[in-house]
Amino acid sequence: TLHNFKMVAVAQVWLLVATLIVGCNLGRAQNPNATWRPNFMPLGTHCFSDFPNPNNPEIPHGGGCGCENTPFRWNGRMYMMESTEHYCEIFPGYNTTKQGDCSFFRIREMATGRVIANVSESIGHSFFAAAVDYKSENGPTIWVFGSARNRPNKLSPGPCAVIPYKGCYVGVWTSKDLVTWTTTSKALTLPDGHSLFNNDVTIVRGTASSASLPLHQAVMIIEQRTEDVHKYPYLSPFAINTGTDGDLSKNWQFLNASMYGIDLPKGSVGMGFGAPTIRYDDDEGYYYVIGGGSITDGPIRSKSLELESWTVSHRAPLAAPAAITAKLGLPSYDAAHNNSFYSDLWTNADPKLLATIHAWLDNMSAWNYGVTDPDLCCDDGLAPSYLTHTNSKQGAPSGFTGKTTTFGALGMVNVTLKEWLRSYF
Repeated sequence: TLHNFKMVAVAQVWLLVATLIVGCNLGRAQNPNATWRPNFMPLGTHCFSDFPNPNNPEIPHGGGCGCENTPFRWNGRMYMMESTEHYCEIFPGYNTTKQGDCSFFRIREMATGRVIANVSESIGHSFFAAAVDYKSENGPTIWVFGSARNRPNKLSPGPCAVIPYKGCYVGVWTSKDLVTWTTTSKALTLPDGHSLFNNDVTIVRGTASSASLPLHQAVMIIEQRTEDVHKYPYLSPFAINTGTDGDLSKNWQFLNASMYGIDLPKGSVGMGFGAPTIRYDDDEGYYYVIGGGSITDGPIRSKSLELESWTVSHRAPLAAPAAITAKLGLPSYDAAHNNSFYSDLWTNADPKLLATIHAWLDNMSAWNYGVTDPDLCCDDGLAPSYLTHTNSKQGAPSGFTGKTTTFGALGMVNVTLKEWLRSYF
């Protein structure tokens, strides 16, 4: 079994070159087959859910990976925006305090795993996603968006978690230095009867790529819920920001659901909307989407966001879990630990914890049914590009009773994000 990333890298690099340059058809629709291969270099698991807090093990903030994360590059260094929470259910009475409001996001150095900011302004929200505007005035600006869903607080769960749904919104926070953050703004409020889990946002530069779309500076995609599909029909999964000043805290509006959405060509396996991610190529005018609650579906792409305008990559899916690849005679692509990221967490892990980690990695095909919550980096036009996703049991068959855990994993391609996404088509 390969547990050290350096042992995996050389073996994967030739696969990476062949996949990106040769352009052979390695997969169809959304389900992998025996000829499928990832169109990136898997870097292995960089984070384990049971790691202690890297800054102070006595503080009740989880040291694990979170599940809805965005890697991003900032002044040449890599960071991770992580969705996380206090251990609200462990301490009796803790859930009644302000600190017990539970969910929030934090910013980590990817090299060390050190937390540089627990963003208390975001407490009471979850399912976060980050977008960096690299062309904003006076240096880059980071925007983080999250659902008003206070997980796992049972006393005050938030408007996106209570039926009947009323006042559910996407909150937004912004920073110029990763440490000082604005208070919560309500970027987008959903109509009554509607809610959401995940969202993602991409910056849009230049003119609209389709004559049917109003001029916009960003697009948001949501993983939505409705309390009654007949009374409250589904919204378009897309909202656009019609501002022109770079301010993503306002000027959001949903597109018309009868025209804008995702309706794949006949014969394609459906595109999952679990934890969707969207990116825009401002040179070619394509919007790319990935997502899914078990297999990471896509990429798919469109120039207009219109229902029947989407093309599915012949290389789809983007990623597949170990339980699925094992049935095809393929390896568990994330079954190696990578201590070149989050290095402090690996260095400080005791031998017993490391043994536990290796045991889980040895047996990934028995429990890893989901590679979920994917996100991509970076929109700065630089290489390399990165993928992150969660390894868990999500998507397991009904009645699954085996033991399970959660890891965070990374992938990398030594080209720009635009070049990587284009290579799928």
